[in-house]
Amino acid sequence: MPKARTAQAKSGGVSQATNERRKTTNRKEGLRINAGYLLYKQLIMKEKYLYLLK
Repeated sequence: MPKARTAQAKSGGVSQATNERRKTTNRKEGLRINAGYLLYKQLIMKEKYLYLLK
């Protein structure tokens, strides 16, 4: 009896669910990096501003 076909994507037999999870993780990682960058930028601006006030 043949096996039932699962929802396997063509990318090396990785399931669609795994692909979706990976996408979500990448998105979260991107947002985390972006948030870190924005905080860093704010800090630099604050430093510049404080320096100008001297």
